[in-house]
Formats: sequence, structure tokens, C-alpha cells
Amino acid sequence: MLILGFVGLLVAGGLLWDRGVDAGGNIVSNWVEDQIGTDISDRDDAEPTLSADLPEPRAFETRDEYLQFLDAYTREFGLTMENIAELLANPQLRDDDWQSEMAREIAAIRQVEEQARSAQPPDAFNDAHEQWSNGMGEYRRAVDSTANALDSASPSGLVDAIDALNNATRSFIEMGRMLEDIGALDELQQLEDLDEIEQDDL
Repeated sequence: MLILGFVGLLVAGGLLWDRGVDAGGNIVSNWVEDQIGTDISDRDDAEPTLSADLPEPRAFETRDEYLQFLDAYTREFGLTMENIAELLANPQLRDDDWQSEMAREIAAIRQVEEQARSAQPPDAFNDAHEQWSNGMGEYRRAVDSTANALDSASPSGLVDAIDALNNATRSFIEMGRMLEDIGALDELQQLEDLDEIEQDDL
């Protein structure tokens, strides 16, 4: 549900900015300009906050091993997205600790997405895995766009983030359908819950 709050925050931020600009630079847009101007995207010292027990991505030969990998990475990805949503729910854009924490969570999203991309599923899961990879790539685009928007005070970055989140939702729903078709969805409670939430809110 926090991911949905993430979307709401982005939408609200974009609307407030637009209204401020339309009004000729009222207090809203002036406040945003004063507050936004981070360097989250460029914090090279950000260490990702990843669980130590994530399985190594590789070529998987058995169904069970692949499903364990898929569940672990989806769970890690979901928790990190929730952390980002919580940070955005109470933004402290001028606070160095807040920026560092945001940068670490975004670094975690980037690392999980990059690692997961190198996994090779059993043949029966190829199509679902492609949808999963596409969805995670779109979630990564969403957080990258958000970071860029915060760094440069760019409303277009928020629009791109919302577009990426919508694309990610579609990919995950399609992946859920594919996994259900091959009888694997009920073995992945994390994915099943996500699928139900996203279908309810489309």
C-alpha cells in the first residue's frame, strides 16, 4: 500500500507545482524551489541496504530454486520500495541524513535490479521472468526519475516517475497471470499479494 502512497505523493507534488507556476509563482512554487535541490543521484558513497541472505542470481535448473530466488528478490525489492515511500511521505530535503538514507535505498533498488537481470530461469518461466525483469526495470526508472526531480526541481521527472510506476504495475500483473497459468503463483505469496493489490487499484 505504501507504493500506492508513493504514487499519490508524486501526483500531488506535480499538481501543486503546476498550480504554483500557473498562478505566476505563488507561495507553493516558491516554497518548492526553496526546498528542492538535493544531490541524491550523485551520492557515490551511498551503500545499498540489502539483506545478507539474498541468493546469488544464476542459471536455475530447477523450479524450486528459481521460485526461491524470485520470492527473495521480489520481497527485497518490495521492502526497499516501501522504505522509499516512507521517506517521501515525510520529506526533509535539506537534511543531509535524509538525503543519505534516500540515496542508500535508491542504490539498493539499482543493485537488486541489476543483479536480478543476470538470472536465467528454467524454460517454463522465461515469459514470466521477462515481465518481472521489465517491471523491476520500470520501478528503478521511477526512483531514478524521482531522485532527478528532487535534484533539479524538475516537474517532468515526477511525470516520468508516475509513468514508470504504471508500466511496472502492468508488467507485474501480467507476470502474475503467467505464473498462475503454470501453477506457480500460489507458491509465491509475496507476488500473489502484490498482484491482488495492483488489480484492485488499476
